[in-house]
Amino acid sequence: MNLGTKMKVLALAFALAFAVQPAHAVLQVAIDIGGGPVFTCADGQPCDTNPLSGVLQIGDMTIDGVVLNGSIQASTHGPDVLNTSSLIIRNTNPFAVSGEAVISDTDYFGNIHEIALSGAGTWALASGSTTTNRWFADALNGQGGGPGLLTPGTLLDSFADTAVGAADSYSHDGLTPFSASGPFSMTEQVDLTLTAGASLVNRGQTMTAVPEPPTWGLLVIGFAALGLGALTRRNVRGEPKCRMSEGF
Repeated sequence: MNLGTKMKVLALAFALAFAVQPAHAVLQVAIDIGGGPVFTCADGQPCDTNPLSGVLQIGDMTIDGVVLNGSIQASTHGPDVLNTSSLIIRNTNPFAVSGEAVISDTDYFGNIHEIALSGAGTWALASGSTTTNRWFADALNGQGGGPGLLTPGTLLDSFADTAVGAADSYSHDGLTPFSASGPFSMTEQVDLTLTAGASLVNRGQTMTAVPEPPTWGLLVIGFAALGLGALTRRNVRGEPKCRMSEGF
C-alpha cells in the first residue's frame, strides 16, 4: 500500500470515527401552547437573551394568548444540576388553554446513584387549573426537548396539582435511585391547563445528581491524608512533644 492510499484510508477512518459520535447538545427548552407550533430555543442561540454559557433566558413573549414572563433555565456540570423557573405564566384568553414545556441538557459527568428533585409554584385566580411535573434521566445521554418535546430515559418522579380558590400553592420534593457511570442527560417536563384569566407564579423545577458513596469516601480519605501529612511534617521539624508528669 503506497503512501497516498494509506493517507486516504486514514482519512476515511478518521471521518467514520467522528461520524458515529453524537453531536454535542446544549441546554435547551421547548414550549407548546394550545397544540400550535413548538417554540424551541437552545443556549447561545439568538433567542437566548443571557450571554452566560449554561444559562438560557427567554425574553417575555405571548403564545396563543398565554403570556410568559421571566423564563430562565440553568445547567451546571460537576455538580450536575438542572434548573428551570418562570416568574409568571398568565392565560389572557376567555377560555382554558393547555400547554407543555420540556427543559433538557446532556453530558452530565456521571458516577451517580441518586437524583434529588423538587418542584413548586403559586396559583393566582386559577381555581380548577392543573399542572403535572415530571423528572427524567437517561443513562444513554439522550437529548430531550426539541420540536418533538422528547423526554428520553427513565421517569424518576411525577407530581400533579389542581388549584383551589383564588390563591393556592404547591410543592414537591423527592430523592430517586438512578445509576449512571458515564455521561447522562436530565430532562424536566411540565404540563399545564390554565383556566380563563389564571396565572401560575414563581413556577420552578430542579434536579441535582448525587455522586456514588465511594466518591465521598475518597474525599474523606484525601482530607485525612492531608491531615496526617501535616502532623508528620510538624514532628519532623522537632516540635516539642507532650511528656507525662512523673507524679500527681
